[in-house]
Amino acid sequence: MNKVLIYGYEWTHKSGGIVALHMLAEKLNEAGVDVSMTCFSPVFGVEHYQGGPVGDDTLVIYPEVVQGNPLKAKRVMRYILAERGYWNVAPGDEILCWSVSMRDHVERQASRHLKDNEFLRLPITDTSLFNHRDPVERKIITSYECTWPGGIEITQGWPLHHYEMAGLLKQSLFTVVWRTQTSVVEEALLCGTPVLTRGKMIHDNEYHLYGLTDDHAHLEKSHAEVGKTWYAYHEYLSKFPALFGRFLDRIKSL
Repeated sequence: MNKVLIYGYEWTHKSGGIVALHMLAEKLNEAGVDVSMTCFSPVFGVEHYQGGPVGDDTLVIYPEVVQGNPLKAKRVMRYILAERGYWNVAPGDEILCWSVSMRDHVERQASRHLKDNEFLRLPITDTSLFNHRDPVERKIITSYECTWPGGIEITQGWPLHHYEMAGLLKQSLFTVVWRTQTSVVEEALLCGTPVLTRGKMIHDNEYHLYGLTDDHAHLEKSHAEVGKTWYAYHEYLSKFPALFGRFLDRIKSL
């Protein structure tokens, strides 16, 4: 493999998927891979890409939201960052899956088993902001893209900055998240904030998610154990270089 082109978008901290694509480019560059990235607004089409034709020696990595193969690449990898009802993977495409918690969904869609080196969860959460240090009085309830009686609703448009988001989560008795595939779950748990979900959520992905519950009556227990997520996450971080090395070996072999 000579070159990698990541089909990405303008940087924004408000989308975990976009953050992941930028971090992937950064990690590959640090590893000495000849990597580039499209970087246009998601509202525009691929015709705004000015990089010229994609050569046969280039592997294009598309996020799962991209329909088809707009860059007409001979070598394609689909980075499945979220479970979708539609499937954009064509026969012959390589698959990269964000989390082992998505294994059943992706294997069902792909009609095959995934190998261990076909998973890569990047450490996209800024733990200098999202942490349980400097505790403050917890006296509010927050929710993400849903309403809760007396709660403060967080959306993709508000608050404007991540440090404001972290401040709200650290003041929260708990936060309500109905859309489970969002980095807000990880951010809240790392802040020591229990997360109330709708229905069962998988607790085990690359590390155990302590502090999740789908029962309001269990929030006290969730609050008692949520701090363990911080240590579980950092244990995963200690393993990440080896996991990325495994992925890098795969990239170089294509």
